[in-house]
Amino acid sequence: MSWLGPFRNSLLWVTEYGKWPSSENRHLYYRLRQSYADLRELHEAPGHEFVDEEAADLTSFLDLTIQFGWGAHLLSIPTTTYIYISHDESILVQSASENDRIIRDLGSIACRFKVE
Repeated sequence: MSWLGPFRNSLLWVTEYGKWPSSENRHLYYRLRQSYADLRELHEAPGHEFVDEEAADLTSFLDLTIQFGWGAHLLSIPTTTYIYISHDESILVQSASENDRIIRDLGSIACRFKVE
C-alpha cells in the first residue's frame, strides 16, 4: 500500500479467480464484502472502489487477492502508480513517481523485478 502514496480513490478490479480453488476462501471474501452491505457475487461486481480513509480496507482486500491466487488491477487517483497482481504469483508495479521507494523496498526481499 505504501507504494501507492497518498490517494483519493482507488479501484481494485479482480479479473482472474477460480484458477486455484483450493487456495480460495470465498466465504471470507463475501463476509468482507458484506461489511460494505454489498451482497453481490464476484462475477456480478468484480471491482471495488476505495476512498483514502479506507486504506486499511483496501489492504485487506489486496491481502485476500494475493492469498487466493487471484489476478487483479489496482489503479489509484491521483497517484501515477499502477499495480497488476497475477494469478501466477507475480506482481507488476509501474510508477512515474515512486520508483526509488519501490526499488528500495523490493531490494529488501528476494525477488526479480524490472524497472521501466
